[in-house]
Amino acid sequence: MPDTFSSRPRPGTPPKVLADNLTSRLEATYNLLEGMSKQPLIQDTGVSVMDRAMSMKTYADAFKFWMIGVVDPDGTISSTLRPKIGKVERDYIPRIMCTGTRELSDPFSAGATGEMIFTQFMPVKKDGKVVSICFVSIPLTHMSRLPPFRARTETVIFFCWTVGIRSSPIRTPVN
Repeated sequence: MPDTFSSRPRPGTPPKVLADNLTSRLEATYNLLEGMSKQPLIQDTGVSVMDRAMSMKTYADAFKFWMIGVVDPDGTISSTLRPKIGKVERDYIPRIMCTGTRELSDPFSAGATGEMIFTQFMPVKKDGKVVSICFVSIPLTHMSRLPPFRARTETVIFFCWTVGIRSSPIRTPVN
């Protein structure tokens, strides 16, 4: 049986398989974020941002996410990694609040640890209006350790992240 939990692709693995697996992982995380964003507690900005973030700890633990959090329009933020309230000023906040669309960050150095991470953002809407943003942040080195969302019996390689990528999570072949 093939090693479907390998952290590195097998030699000769087609780039399309690698890209499809990464795309599947990202889409599955967005689906989870979308479900969380529809929870009444997450939508309730009367509840502290820390309490809303910590309500997602079960998901962080179950899916082995490094950090799940919530950020409000004024930059008030909290996460499962550091259960405290902070303030940030980031360009994605007004953009997502205005457009109401999900986003994927470029890899960047995490302030908490210095590790290279990427973040997936999902607007939290209440009555059709964006009221907050929930997010999942994952260090690039953690991608190979995340459990698959697909059934183990599939023959594709689930984890296709090559640790040590410096600029882009997907490398495409030069034709």
